[in-house]
Amino acid sequence: MASTKPAFKDVQEPRNLRALSLSTTESVLNSQASVTIEAGASGVRHVADSFSFHVSPNASAVLAAGTVRISVIDGASAATSYLWTDVLHIDSNGAEPVSFSNMGLTGTAATALTVEFDGAVSTAWTSLNLGYFDVGP
Repeated sequence: MASTKPAFKDVQEPRNLRALSLSTTESVLNSQASVTIEAGASGVRHVADSFSFHVSPNASAVLAAGTVRISVIDGASAATSYLWTDVLHIDSNGAEPVSFSNMGLTGTAATALTVEFDGAVSTAWTSLNLGYFDVGP
């Protein structure tokens, strides 16, 4: 029996795919964690492939329960062109680490890419990781 492979002629491979890069930040106590990848060259788009975040209480203080928004932004910090956003619920023990992979969130050409908490979490350490790659000319 002859083996046949499906034809994928309509699927285009990314041009000039760059290797996955990882950018990490761990903020100091009571600060907003944010990772920004500066804009690429003309025609180059950043693609957020994976990201993770974590909130942990300071050992010497009680963490107040609440929520914080985490966003992947097509642009610089505090921009409003959201590629992805969600709310993380925090209790007195902080929040379990959350990770996403194979997201494929593609930004606009020649534009920064940002992952950030929308504000500081009082009496807590916050951390973010962003895995991304670039596509384009």
